[in-house]
Amino acid sequence: MVILFVSLLILMILCLNIEKNEYVAPAFIFCASFVFSCAWATVYAREWSLNLHFNTYWVVFGGVLEFTLVAYLTKLFLRKTNTRFRLSDYTVYKTVPIEINNFYSLMIIAIEVFTILFTLYEIRVATGISNIASALVYYNDITKFTEDSIVFHHAGLLYLFWDIVDAIGFWITYVLANTLIDKKFAKLPAAILVLSMLSSVFRGARTNALCKLICFFCAYIILLRRNAEIKRKAIKTRFIVMIVVAAVIFIIGFKQFGVLMGRTINQTGTDYVAMYCGSEIKNLDTFLQEDKKGIIDSFVDSQTFYVFLKWLKPKIGISGKTLAVLPQRYIKGITLGNVYTTFYQYIYDFGYAGLILLVALMAFLSQLSYEYAKSFREQWTVPISLVVYSYIFPSLVLSFFSNKFYERQFSTSFIKYCMIWYILNLLLVKIKIKFGFRGSAGGLNVKRL
Repeated sequence: MVILFVSLLILMILCLNIEKNEYVAPAFIFCASFVFSCAWATVYAREWSLNLHFNTYWVVFGGVLEFTLVAYLTKLFLRKTNTRFRLSDYTVYKTVPIEINNFYSLMIIAIEVFTILFTLYEIRVATGISNIASALVYYNDITKFTEDSIVFHHAGLLYLFWDIVDAIGFWITYVLANTLIDKKFAKLPAAILVLSMLSSVFRGARTNALCKLICFFCAYIILLRRNAEIKRKAIKTRFIVMIVVAAVIFIIGFKQFGVLMGRTINQTGTDYVAMYCGSEIKNLDTFLQEDKKGIIDSFVDSQTFYVFLKWLKPKIGISGKTLAVLPQRYIKGITLGNVYTTFYQYIYDFGYAGLILLVALMAFLSQLSYEYAKSFREQWTVPISLVVYSYIFPSLVLSFFSNKFYERQFSTSFIKYCMIWYILNLLLVKIKIKFGFRGSAGGLNVKRL
């Protein structure tokens, strides 16, 4: 286990140097994700009886190495074939301060509050459980791990509000990051983001809430780096420290979130976090020693694309549900959860060949999106390319955890979000452009309401 950790750590340092300290570059963050997980797994190796097998080492290290190489080659190809992606070209576009009209912000907040209350009401009625925390856990378990389903009285309307509030949450991260770059703290956009995260938590989706927070950090770092390049300044270390502090606070509160959701947790806080952050390596190692590689009969049984297939199968007349095959693992009577890193589904569906193909595709799409995100040229609106990469970014951060990339990007929800982001750009953004010489008190504000 130590050998894997050291190997990945060296690769991560190389990635950071190659990417010239671009902390949100796909290759670096994908590698850092597994370094983080392997650190926990190394500490708990004895307690979990984790004696890493040779094939597990090469799946993890080889998968991360392949992702790094494909991302780097994609970067070289794009910069060689298109001037848009060259550093000297995109740095001339400064970040323009963007605001949202207060009236529209308050309308969004009202929609979010209504959605939260509507969600709690529908879940209580549908489950027949009066205790909301227990109802949330029951709903979460039923929808994820059984063939049963929860029937809401106003399902279509409820799902529509979920999509709108989630899309707003991801979109507003750019607006909030933009105001911080302008050295201001916008209270209403911050409230919108927090309420969007709470909307996810109250329906049992802690990971979705975490993704919105990660999305904000991604947008902020890209804007910070963009302005730093314009001014030829380095990103200050204090911001990286701020990210680490935020991560520590989240980890400390992670168990408490689970308790609030009604989950019975018998582990200490550290053991609980270790299960979520490091047991994936142990679970993957166990799975790889079993004869369950490339066992699906057809694409419609795929685990990699099961979120998309849940929507597709009824549309093309295929009966039966596509379930997530994620058996719980235990060691010495202690649960290790049911997640196996992002590599599990690829190998489960298509064997080691599937791992090679799907990792390469993920790396190519991630790097392509990243190049568009940091070279955006829209100055008068929220750049959709940056919002899209900020949305992809949490999938890379959580690659050590599960198959977030294909679950989140290859889904109808992502398509709906993109449509909603475009509509939000048309309706809500106002641009503030300041003219004047240094020391001038005057200025001109141009607003699009």
